[in-house]
Amino acid sequence: MDELKAVLVSGLEPKTKMNIQRRYEALMRGVLFEEQRESEHFATALRNGWTKSRIETLCYLNSFYQIVLGPVASVSDMGSENSMLREHPIAFGNTLKLTESDAMAAKDCYTNFKMGIESLGIDYWCLQANHAQDLIYRLARNDEAPEWLR
Repeated sequence: MDELKAVLVSGLEPKTKMNIQRRYEALMRGVLFEEQRESEHFATALRNGWTKSRIETLCYLNSFYQIVLGPVASVSDMGSENSMLREHPIAFGNTLKLTESDAMAAKDCYTNFKMGIESLGIDYWCLQANHAQDLIYRLARNDEAPEWLR
């Protein structure tokens, strides 16, 4: 997973990297809580083929999505004909300003990321989960694990 982390955060501001790491750690505390209390949803997710290591990776993907990709993707929807981005770029942090052309590139990035996640058979909703319990519930709810987990 270290390689995945390195790829996802390369080029990001230190504060953004720290926010991703904090969110990931919070999710993992929730995963540990579910594991320690031996929750039915956690046990079902494991039976469905999700190992703790795979759940950790999913938590990191979720953190990256929530902190970086989700907000940029929502703004990228503004990159239409009547976009206010033409005249008013939107600032993210101290160094990134999103213009209309940037919004189109961000939308492509978002689309490709989403397609990659879905091609792995992962329910895209898992990246939108706000808490570890929501994520684990979703993994348990899907009766059949993705093909590559079997």
